[in-house]
Amino acid sequence: MITGLNKIIDFKTLQRLFDSFYAATGIPSSIISLDGKILVGSGWQKICTDFHRHHPDSERICVQSDTKINEDLLNSKGQVVYKCPHGLIDAAIPLIINNSHLANLFTGQFLFEDLSTEIIDWFKKRAAKWGFDEDDYINALTKVPIIPKKRIEPILQYLKQLAEMIGEIGLARLKLEENKKAIAEE
Repeated sequence: MITGLNKIIDFKTLQRLFDSFYAATGIPSSIISLDGKILVGSGWQKICTDFHRHHPDSERICVQSDTKINEDLLNSKGQVVYKCPHGLIDAAIPLIINNSHLANLFTGQFLFEDLSTEIIDWFKKRAAKWGFDEDDYINALTKVPIIPKKRIEPILQYLKQLAEMIGEIGLARLKLEENKKAIAEE
């Protein structure tokens, strides 16, 4: 396992890149460590930050969902698209450096289809279940991006290539750090 991930990945530059990507496309993305720490993130939806991840019991479901995505990535061919128990779509791609799966590049907190009465009613039931203010919760739902299923594959291809590039840069920096250490020890 590689330690000191922040020595080999420039998270400040990646944050700016992710912010620009979100501003240009409206597609949320993040890099999350395997232990659930958000390393970079842009476009997180209020429905998650202010509701799902705010209530202790619904947050537990979010953590279980993150764990399931990690497990699915270990058993997949490099990507996972997943509907979380809170009704939103997430997708993830592993971030691998030197053959070590260190984090995941996520896109998520979106819907595949426009809000229908049926979908809104389903979310109203969730608001009642968790004790969320229904009007605020549904207002947050209306801000969730809609990304049709046919668009997800090209988005994932882009993010996969980005994850591979980050991994290659990380590996190059790792080797540079190892070389510096070897030279210093001579």
